[in-house]
Amino acid sequence: MTMIADWSMYVPRRLAEVGFAGYEPIALPHFLAALETAGPGAVFDIGLNVGPYALMTRAFSDREVVGFEPTPDLARVARECAVDNDLAYTVEELALGAEDGTARLYLSDSTDSSNSLNPTFRQNSFVIDVPLETLDSYVERTGIKPAVLKVDTETTEPAVLAGAARTVQALRSWVLCEVLAGQQPDEIRDVIADWGYTWYNPGRLGPSRTQARGRRPGRVRLLHVALRTRAAGRALLVPRRGVACSLRRERAALSRSGDAGRAPRSGRRAGLRNDRGDPVHRSE
Repeated sequence: MTMIADWSMYVPRRLAEVGFAGYEPIALPHFLAALETAGPGAVFDIGLNVGPYALMTRAFSDREVVGFEPTPDLARVARECAVDNDLAYTVEELALGAEDGTARLYLSDSTDSSNSLNPTFRQNSFVIDVPLETLDSYVERTGIKPAVLKVDTETTEPAVLAGAARTVQALRSWVLCEVLAGQQPDEIRDVIADWGYTWYNPGRLGPSRTQARGRRPGRVRLLHVALRTRAAGRALLVPRRGVACSLRRERAALSRSGDAGRAPRSGRRAGLRNDRGDPVHRSE
């Protein structure tokens, strides 16, 4: 896979170092399993960055994909990478939240993967105004119905889910949502309290009520959770054996994909280039 990106961008650099198999190795296989298990419908990648989840969706399924990324440079790289690799999908250069209008996007001083609508999330020196829309409004406007949502918006996930409530409850979409340790699990619990959903921890098979409580704030590894539907007070969970088989297939496929593109110890990876078209490596 070819990705032309500036070496300062975190996700392209991480992909160059570890390949897709090493990029979020717990969450990504579960996401691929959800693609296989969920009913008909599109995939919404909310917090697209340069599109690793969207690209894997296009490579492993025939689902329609919509990516939401308000940072202009990241949206541009995502769009160009999708076209360059014949994996085109829709990139919407807007933020999703709990209301429609305009929002301020705070550009992190440390990494572009931490840009957020939350002004206190990371130290920032620059801010831009971006369009803001609820997922419910977007679905009503476009008619695109999501079967799977991936939500990773750097602490504003509760607002995104609040703005998606009508859609998710109607469609019973699968959701993979980032929960930063020590940040906002209680807010997410409050938002989904009436949805008829339960938590599922991708770190282990089988349903789990375990929340993010007790985890050390500031941990580097992020806790991802998937929300699973339930009806009439009873969880509608895929049988554990079925989940395991699905995950084994996706992990095997992901491993094959990542091994083929894994970077050697020097940090080089064939096909990854900067905006000048030059191959990138650690020294740039």
